[in-house]
Amino acid sequence: CSDALVSFLEKSGLETQKAIVQQLMSSSSGDAIHALKAKLASLETVRYMKDSHVTEIATTLKHDELVQFLRGATPDIRDAVLNKLPQDLAIEVSEEIDMVEPVGRETYVSIERKVLNKIKMLANQGQLNLAELNERMFANEFGFDNTGEVEASDMKKVG
Repeated sequence: CSDALVSFLEKSGLETQKAIVQQLMSSSSGDAIHALKAKLASLETVRYMKDSHVTEIATTLKHDELVQFLRGATPDIRDAVLNKLPQDLAIEVSEEIDMVEPVGRETYVSIERKVLNKIKMLANQGQLNLAELNERMFANEFGFDNTGEVEASDMKKVG
């Protein structure tokens, strides 16, 4: 899976990711999909991370950067981050989000890059398993499940 494709998908929204992954699923080997899952660190991934990882990422940003990032983020990403932060920090930040000016694209992209780099750093340190997070994201968002395993919930339906 090319680094250019991974880079493009990191910057893409969920719908674009979904369309490209569906195309890959139908035209590529499983190896390409596996490589993509192992490398892809997008903002969408945040929704599937542990609270502690999201908090660690958020606290590596300066406070005003966190507020600007959440101000510029999509509502889904903003809500996911706020729900995973410690309650006192989430309340403080959410009060500030509405008070700051809209964030310029250049500023937002710069902060977004810091977030993505921190996700990659956690993955490189073995603290975060991108393949596992993306597997869950692809299954939940795109309806893809390559595991072939029967889940306990599926077994209840059979009986």
